[in-house]
Amino acid sequence: MSDLLHDHVSYSMNFDPVTNVWTIVPAAAVTYYGTGAPAADQIRNAAEEKKS
Repeated sequence: MSDLLHDHVSYSMNFDPVTNVWTIVPAAAVTYYGTGAPAADQIRNAAEEKKS
């Protein structure tokens, strides 16, 4: 999903190749934190720790 959003924004804003590359990591981070994945990771880790 982040690739699609990033590609659409970079295309519509007409980024040069250097700017396009520099914006990939922030776009991926925003997408990751926006999905709730960090919370799911913490829940999974807590469940695994209880098993031990």
